[in-house]
Amino acid sequence: MADLAAPVNAAHTPRAQHDLTGYGSILATMKFMRWAIEQDRFPTVEAVQCRFKVCRATAYRWTLALAEAYGIDPAIRHSFEEPARLRRNGRRTGA
Repeated sequence: MADLAAPVNAAHTPRAQHDLTGYGSILATMKFMRWAIEQDRFPTVEAVQCRFKVCRATAYRWTLALAEAYGIDPAIRHSFEEPARLRRNGRRTGA
């Protein structure tokens, strides 16, 4: 009888993780907020993915939460007609 390889358990398969894995969600949130406030425009999902090496779904959730926190309509947060901006004092400004 041939030796068979042990079955691979998907629950124990290592997955790629983003840069802030292991730091806890509070630190990850603080680093994201600090970076987002420093940007000239509201950060895009692609910019968040690039900066923090997170998946698209995570970047979308982070930008959605940021928009809600600043009272920015999620539908226009990446609009080219009225780009959203964040001010350091926490108030949203237009273009």
